[in-house]
Amino acid sequence: MARPTYDPDSLLLGIIGRPHGLDGEMTLRSHNVRGADLGGVPELIFERGEAREIRRLRTARRRADGWLVRVDGIDSRELAAALTHATVRVRKQALPALGPGEFFVEELLGCEVRTAQGDLLGVVDSIFWNGAQDVMSIVGQAGPATREYLIPLVPDFLQAVDTPARQVVVAWDLDDRSDASA
Repeated sequence: MARPTYDPDSLLLGIIGRPHGLDGEMTLRSHNVRGADLGGVPELIFERGEAREIRRLRTARRRADGWLVRVDGIDSRELAAALTHATVRVRKQALPALGPGEFFVEELLGCEVRTAQGDLLGVVDSIFWNGAQDVMSIVGQAGPATREYLIPLVPDFLQAVDTPARQVVVAWDLDDRSDASA
């Protein structure tokens, strides 16, 4: 699967799993199983490679690892199976408005990261869940070598996020040797 990239209009929701039953229902494995209900979401965006298709969401039923979904135009097990492993996105405008200081974690992908002192660490290359919190993998140059910094997305480290400007400021000491070298 390709690494997700920043899209200013949509968010990565999950991946289509196997068909469920015979009438086109599919499993949607969510990247955030504690996420909000899909009740206000009118459509899903399916991605396979460079191709994108938008389908109206007909039904969504919650399950432990995501949802069982039905969309327009998919009415058989075979058509549902053809979407297996497709990534699914949702338009941001269909989601509840964010409060002050809130952001979608995926929006950090590609952001430039600087320390509170103004030193450039690099760019957010990926984000992963370590079992306790999300962690940014920041890739940058340290002289001739490439360097990777792993910084938890927690208030102790995250000082400012400006997603429209694609900037993040972190409390990070460049002399700290707890980062990983690439």
